Amino acid sequence: MKNAQNVERSHRFKIAFKIALPFIVIVAFLLYMFFKTNNISSKDIILFTLLTFCYIHFTTYMIYQSFKDNVLDSVVDVFHRKKILEIISKKIKKYHKNDNLILLNFKNIDDIFQRYGLNFGDEILRKGVEKLIYFLEKNKIKDSVIGRYSGGYFLIFANANKAYITHILNIFSKKIQNDGINDIEIKTNFALVNANYSKDLKNSINFLLNDINGNEYSHNNINEYENEVCKSIDDSNFIFKTQKIVSLNDDSYLYSVVPILKTNNFGKISKSIFMNIANKNGYEITLDKNIFSEFFKKVTIKENEKFILDVSAVSIRNNTFLNFLKDFIEKNNIDPKKIIFEFNEHEIYTHIKRFDEIIKMYKKLGFSFAISHFGGKNSFFTYFLNLKVDYIIYDISISKNYEKEKVKNVFLKFNEICKKLGIKSIIKFVEKAEVLEFAKENKVDFVQGFFIEKPKEV
Repeated sequence: MKNAQNVERSHRFKIAFKIALPFIVIVAFLLYMFFKTNNISSKDIILFTLLTFCYIHFTTYMIYQSFKDNVLDSVVDVFHRKKILEIISKKIKKYHKNDNLILLNFKNIDDIFQRYGLNFGDEILRKGVEKLIYFLEKNKIKDSVIGRYSGGYFLIFANANKAYITHILNIFSKKIQNDGINDIEIKTNFALVNANYSKDLKNSINFLLNDINGNEYSHNNINEYENEVCKSIDDSNFIFKTQKIVSLNDDSYLYSVVPILKTNNFGKISKSIFMNIANKNGYEITLDKNIFSEFFKKVTIKENEKFILDVSAVSIRNNTFLNFLKDFIEKNNIDPKKIIFEFNEHEIYTHIKRFDEIIKMYKKLGFSFAISHFGGKNSFFTYFLNLKVDYIIYDISISKNYEKEKVKNVFLKFNEICKKLGIKSIIKFVEKAEVLEFAKENKVDFVQGFFIEKPKEV
């Protein structure tokens, strides 16, 4: 990886040398005059003054040029747009086999700027680029240069097999998404093209921009099945069922929304399968927006009804999703107090205070929240302690192991704690009378399952 900082230092050294050279010439001239005549006349002093004035003017000009003609981006230590385009244009003229041009986008950086501010966003972007450079160097992508094209877009010129670069960048995208930066989720996508695609660099960049924006998932190795699932999500090809959740304390009830995805070639896809595919391919926000809008286009909420919808924690933390909800409920006259968002997360989102602040923003609008898979192998307990939620939904393992004494004791204590905190408890998968009786004995607030009511199509 060619180091942009070395180029910048070299550039500044040349400017410094240009500034110093006239000074050396003036001093040498004065020494020459002094030793030659052993006397300095008034004419020499006037000449020296004029030369000094010219030198000061020249120095000021060169310092100005040094700031004007820097080669690094002001935020991240890589080439700025003008310089990277200049370097790549020269390299294209000397094309070698396996020269490739890549456009990589930190695609949620705008949301990070909006949510956390410019300074924090700049820090995230700087660290993201550092990780990218280190990853490329570690994986021996040779003769590479990188520069910032615009916003979260970065141009990379690399000499390596196209399939290998694709593989490496796919790994990088998944790694940085899983690891995050400063406890913030980072999402990237990319496009690449052979460097000799066009003699005009603008054509190559336009191709990359169209590719990366028009086909966001083309480089994530989506197979035919996953590709069709994502297309059906884009097209909002959902049918819906609802299942009643009955209160054990009074006559109130809730409805759990069960979306099913329709595809042309693979039939109907269950919720658990298409949600996994959406999570794998960065489709969470699109999925949640489309499910929400499509369901409430089909359903009119009655006075005593409340609906629970399963959404991704990624969507909840995304400003785009929040703005979408604000706009949709206003335009469609929907009361957010009738809507409960159910979520869970395997790994703990360690920026927990910020997560709680985001939850409160939704709650100010009227939405309620439920932690699902409570008691499963996930982050439920940390979220229970730190987030302001309204419901907990027990994991299926509770319904399966209800006869175990330890499960009974822990289950009862949690329900007692929830009542003290004003949190309602829900147990799903009530398939027989014994599980219902177990729920009643242990102070559960709501029950759901085939023994209560089977799902009904909307």
